[in-house]
Amino acid sequence: MADEEEQRRLRSAALKNAESILAARQRVERELLDAKEALERKTEELQDVRARLEATLRAAEIGTWIWDIRQDRVVLDANLANMFEVSPEVAAGAPLQSYLAAIHPEDRPRVQAAIAQALDSENGRYELDFRLLRSDGSIRWLAVRGQVQRDATGTATHLPGVSIDITARKQAEDAVRESAERLQLTLAAGALGDWSWDAKTDLLSLGTRAAEIFGVCADAPLTRAQIRELMTAEDAERMNAVFEDALKNGADFHLEYRLVRPSGEHCWVAARGRPVYDAYGAPSGVAGVVQDITERKQSEAIRNRLADVVASSDDAIISKTLDGVITSWNQGAERIFGYSPDEAIGQPVTLLIPPDHIDEEAAILARLRRGERIEHYETVRRRKDGTILDVSLSVSPMRDVNGEIIGASKIARDVTHQKRADEALQASNQRFRLMADSAPALIWMSDLTKACTWFNQAWLEFTGRTMEQELGFGWVQNIPPEDLDRFLQIYTESFDARTAFKMEHRLGCHDGSSRWVINNAVPLFEAAHGGFSGYIGSCIDITELRQAAREREHLLQSERAARTEAERLGRLKDEFLATLSHELRTPLNAILGWATLLRRVPVGSDDHLKGLETIERNARVQTQIIADLLDMSGIISGKVQLDVQPVDLREVISAALDAVRPSADAKKVRLRATLDAKVGRIRGDANRLQQVLWNLLTNAVKFTPAGGRIDVVLERVNSHVEIAVEDSGIGIKPEFLAFVFDRFRQADASITRRHGGLGLGLSIVKHLVELHGGSVRVKSPGEGQGSTFIVALPISVVRSDDAGRHERPSFAEVDLFSVKLPSLAGITVLIVDDEPDARVLISRLVEERGARAIVAGSGEETLRLLAAESIDILVSDIGMPDYDGYRLIQAIRALDPKRLRNIPAIALTAYARAEDRQRALLAGYQMHLSKPVEPRELVAGIASLVNIQQRP
Repeated sequence: MADEEEQRRLRSAALKNAESILAARQRVERELLDAKEALERKTEELQDVRARLEATLRAAEIGTWIWDIRQDRVVLDANLANMFEVSPEVAAGAPLQSYLAAIHPEDRPRVQAAIAQALDSENGRYELDFRLLRSDGSIRWLAVRGQVQRDATGTATHLPGVSIDITARKQAEDAVRESAERLQLTLAAGALGDWSWDAKTDLLSLGTRAAEIFGVCADAPLTRAQIRELMTAEDAERMNAVFEDALKNGADFHLEYRLVRPSGEHCWVAARGRPVYDAYGAPSGVAGVVQDITERKQSEAIRNRLADVVASSDDAIISKTLDGVITSWNQGAERIFGYSPDEAIGQPVTLLIPPDHIDEEAAILARLRRGERIEHYETVRRRKDGTILDVSLSVSPMRDVNGEIIGASKIARDVTHQKRADEALQASNQRFRLMADSAPALIWMSDLTKACTWFNQAWLEFTGRTMEQELGFGWVQNIPPEDLDRFLQIYTESFDARTAFKMEHRLGCHDGSSRWVINNAVPLFEAAHGGFSGYIGSCIDITELRQAAREREHLLQSERAARTEAERLGRLKDEFLATLSHELRTPLNAILGWATLLRRVPVGSDDHLKGLETIERNARVQTQIIADLLDMSGIISGKVQLDVQPVDLREVISAALDAVRPSADAKKVRLRATLDAKVGRIRGDANRLQQVLWNLLTNAVKFTPAGGRIDVVLERVNSHVEIAVEDSGIGIKPEFLAFVFDRFRQADASITRRHGGLGLGLSIVKHLVELHGGSVRVKSPGEGQGSTFIVALPISVVRSDDAGRHERPSFAEVDLFSVKLPSLAGITVLIVDDEPDARVLISRLVEERGARAIVAGSGEETLRLLAAESIDILVSDIGMPDYDGYRLIQAIRALDPKRLRNIPAIALTAYARAEDRQRALLAGYQMHLSKPVEPRELVAGIASLVNIQQRP
């Protein structure tokens, strides 16, 4: 039973729960149904609101849009889609760029910049007006407003906004602006300014032009009282009365008055106005325009003054018709011509013209009809009493308001007295010009402006320019630039001070030269009441005088310099001749002394050998002195020529060292050489370069005491090579360093000097080095401290083929005394010399080598011997009396037969210069040898010319 009861309670509870759930479900369903009905009502309301909103937006031409920035999708509503002319599919979402393409190209950069600024700014506002370019070519104006939306991180996500079609507003604004511009244009065309007055505030509003006329700022409000303050008291009172009367009677007003602008400027103003009334008929203000009539007032004043001038003028002022009938006649016309106005007006103007000038009127009227003006036409006219007057006419055409020529205005001036004065002045001027043109001076005149107004004929002929070229300031072209500034300064200062001036300057001549003139000018005071009128000046050519003065001064200075130089050269000549005499006599003394001793000593003895060595050594010293003199002569005359070949400087230096080594060893002077192996060949004359080194080394040995040293260094320095010869000798005084390379200059030229020489060696060194394009310099710390000579020679490129084709044997490889001389056996040599000793010497030399010697003392004897003997070779002197060597060889080369004409010939002469060698070879000699001759050189030359092979 208990279980049944329990089950019954359970069923009862379940039934109650089911009823409760069913009730709750029914309640929920009712709530859901109510909610659905409410939602449907809200949806219908929203749809109605949206429809009304869309209709409103459509009526207002407003469109909405939203740009999804992250997806770059722009969604437009139907209104905006219609504005942009896109389909619903595109309007549902398209990239921003597709819409930017529809914006006017001129506005597109502004739109893009505004979007970028909205995205970057904190407020995110996007506001802009731009033009939309539609497919039919029309333009619509849109005003867009938007606001950037951002997420929690601040990143821009959307940009929604609205676009309003403001085309109508823009068009209205343009129409208003154009209307205002047309109004302003109309006002500007009439030089009018607009203004208005408000009766309630008593304030005047001025347009831009009106403000300019009043001289105030257009934005500044002005009262009537302030405007009246700008007028004169009389005009202010008139203006106030006219203004009040217009308001009272409702009538327009027009008033002209004077105005004083705030700047102090005076002007005339014409004002027009009309009252404006409100709806009740009460005056609310006045509107009108103003015009600046200052020019018109001035023109009226000018016309009035002109009328007064015409009435009071001393000149005849007449007007006439195009038919020549007089229409006006002033008092001046009555005074000049004697006719009263009643007598002249209405009469033909020919009344005043003499019969012989009657044709002038037709010509004048023809020119007037063409609109031409006649200025200062001088002619003659007739007075009432028949007197003929000289007059000057100025005739101008007169026009009506339409610009048509209706007559003429004529001004006639009586110039009879002026004409006579002008004729007298002209005659005077003509006489002045004739005198000025015939004067030998150059005459000029100028006016108050400093411009020249006249030049005489002498000036024009001197400069070779025309009067037109010289007038004004054209004359300054004749003054050289180096004199022009100084001349203009004096010219201007004198003009300003009205004082005379005189100055010397150069003046351009017609032949292109510049001549010195003295310009003398004085001021003229010929103007009215003695006023300053300009300058008159004259120029005198003083070139010859200045040149003579300069020549006198130059001659005086030259004479002083010549005397000083002559005295110096005299001293140098005396010193040089004394030195030369000493240097020549010293070895000559040894030669003559030992020649005398050799007669008394046995042949082959020690004294005999010593004597021969002494004679030979001193003869070579004399030969070197003569060679130095000849070299210096060639250098002075510029006739030294170089035989340029590839040269190895190490070989040149070695050969020079070998040449001076015996002298150095005799003095126990150490010779040391440091030669850079990297120094290649240069181009130069090997013999001349050896001469340079030999001179420097000989000089060093001479001035270096026993036990001293001489160092020779060869090295490359940048683009040249340097050869330094340094010694530990006596050194050079500082004051003599600058003269070391001067010829004939010696540090010690006294008779007590310890070292010989002519003072030519270093001068020859300098010139030979410079001929090679190099330089030589000297250094010395002072006396007793040695000296260093440095030769710098340029490096030049030597081609390999040059080296092979022109290379000569090195000095080290040549030893003339080691070469065995050929025999001259079977050879007949004709020796020609006017000196018997010379003939004997040469004969002995060739006979020692087996030749047969025949001698001749003159040219005539030579020609006889050639015809009588069988001669193999000729050795002839050049300097012979009556019949010299040049004439002799020319005569031989003209002989017949051919055997005699082609005989080999050697010139053996004391004329040892390069030009002497060239002249001898050109004359017909095959070889040139200088005296004193080296025996081996003579024998080798004879053998080479007769083509003898070397044989014992």
